[in-house]
Amino acid sequence: MIESNPFRTAAIRPGSIPFRFVGKAFDRSINDLASDVRDLTVCQIVGQHGTGKSTLVKSLLPSLRDAFADVAYLQPLDVSPLRLGSSSWTHRWIHAYRSLSDAVSTARRLAGGGLLIVDGAEQLSRLGRIKLYRATRQRNQSLLMTTHQPFRSVPVLYRTEVSLSDLATLTLERVSDSSEDVQRLVGERLRQQQQQPQGNPALNVRDFWFDLYDEVQPVCRSARGTVDQSVTTSAGRHREVIRGY
Repeated sequence: MIESNPFRTAAIRPGSIPFRFVGKAFDRSINDLASDVRDLTVCQIVGQHGTGKSTLVKSLLPSLRDAFADVAYLQPLDVSPLRLGSSSWTHRWIHAYRSLSDAVSTARRLAGGGLLIVDGAEQLSRLGRIKLYRATRQRNQSLLMTTHQPFRSVPVLYRTEVSLSDLATLTLERVSDSSEDVQRLVGERLRQQQQQPQGNPALNVRDFWFDLYDEVQPVCRSARGTVDQSVTTSAGRHREVIRGY
């Protein structure tokens, strides 16, 4: 019998797990944040890769749908990991233009007074964001964006951050129902992570779980079973399937 991998795509994609305000003094609730989105009209969720921006947006969606008559969610393709070579500037310009076109078209289809969510607004150019602000304002719509770095003059709804303690808490929750072998392997990886030099860039929960997927997968198989190539999934392919924690 093959044990389910706790870090499989279906188990960790945004929307499959609720956002947790772990290790951080925060006396607001999801409903409070949804009310803030309504009051602010334009706001942003700021955080580095894999710190929970998309997960927070997915957790907010039920409350946002109660607060707004119409809600549209848009996630532009993230081109940052692509190797675009010498023509990267051209490709990025085309991508930014298409992302803006998609966002403005979505705003036009959205009912007046609705909410447009752009998950990954850093893919838009500065001029593109200005055009998007105007398009939503003309239709009396609200705009919620996620981004790696804050946009000037846009209120910050929430900043996502992950400490080593947060990483351990979230990861151990994923394996709470797993076998002792899986828990032992994951515990060792967490100890290795804690021993790394401090002062590194923000912890990326998404990438850490991607790596754990491949490490845990052999343990999840039965001891007598052979590796089934049809089930084996490389970290690269796994990363293509899921975006944004």
